[in-house]
Amino acid sequence: VSTQSTGSALMCSSFSIVCLFVFISLSYQHIRVSERSGSERSYIPGRFDGQRHLEKRQLTNFIVTYHNFPTEASNAFETALKIWEYELTITVPITIDASWEDLGQPSGNVESIGFAVPALFNGLTLVPFPNYTYPKALAKQYLGFDFDPQTPDIQASFDSNSPWYFGTDGQVPSDKLDFITVVLHEIAHGLGFIGDPHVENNTEASIKNGGTALIFSRFVTNARGIPIFNFPDPSSTLLQLLTSNDLYMSGKNLISKSRGLRGKLFVPSTFSSGSSYSHWDETTYPRGDRNSLMTPLLVKGEAVHDIGNLLRGFLLDIGWGPDRALPRPIIEVCNSCCSTGFKESDSVDESCQICCECGQNADCRKNSTGVFCTCGIK
Repeated sequence: VSTQSTGSALMCSSFSIVCLFVFISLSYQHIRVSERSGSERSYIPGRFDGQRHLEKRQLTNFIVTYHNFPTEASNAFETALKIWEYELTITVPITIDASWEDLGQPSGNVESIGFAVPALFNGLTLVPFPNYTYPKALAKQYLGFDFDPQTPDIQASFDSNSPWYFGTDGQVPSDKLDFITVVLHEIAHGLGFIGDPHVENNTEASIKNGGTALIFSRFVTNARGIPIFNFPDPSSTLLQLLTSNDLYMSGKNLISKSRGLRGKLFVPSTFSSGSSYSHWDETTYPRGDRNSLMTPLLVKGEAVHDIGNLLRGFLLDIGWGPDRALPRPIIEVCNSCCSTGFKESDSVDESCQICCECGQNADCRKNSTGVFCTCGIK
């Protein structure tokens, strides 16, 4: 949920028309545990239809590579992923690299217990918002295939020394930390709930890491409803907004899911890298609130197995919904394009040109916004 940030260099593949090379340093999105109010227990169950049903359900849309994970931890991890399968429309399996390691000593009254960071993809053209950087896990849902199978979609680490509760029933003892809650939280960051702002010398801030903002920022506004990308970047104005305690997630699906309310973001007066801007506000959505999964602090005895309607709506806004224009491989489109010719006015001209030039090596796909072809990706 929050901690000190660490730079991580990530990149995604580059290929014709639909992808640009990306090399971006992201702040790790950490989850921290606070010792405050840890004497009480609370549990928010998920929307899935029964714990027994969930445990019997086969995990089909996630591929996990585990490093040093104990069996009970990997079993709980996969239970959390089954909850995500219930919530998402996934057509291309999501890959995760998960490590079990010592994350260091506590800092103040909080300690880091886990973190995650997504691989990123820049240059999607056949999406509703093409001028943003997308998490790789979502980008390949639009493309219909994994364009860089060697790079995991999400990298995550969890503290091997924390007092974990690996049960799946949410009945967490008051001196334990619910592992499923932490996994759900970190995977949400990997799916796109991450803003990654940067502050320079405490004088100005930017939300455009590498020159392009993450899709997360597309839906952020101030209290008056003005989009955050309307402000100069970088600027001292952005720093003021990021420490204003007054920024909101305002996508139409989120507002619909929350019955007309926007989602208030965690932007306290003191900027906290790895926490500020990439979580829901701790005070607005306290322990016990159905939207508390993505707040920056977790207490012992707390279990949140429901992602909440704010996060549910946000994920729909960035493209994790059943109405996403999913591409499908259809080489017939390419053949038709080459045999019948094309007009300069066609929006698919460039794709047709590439399709015809590379022949059998073409991989052509189509969705409601057009056709695109790439060479050598089949």
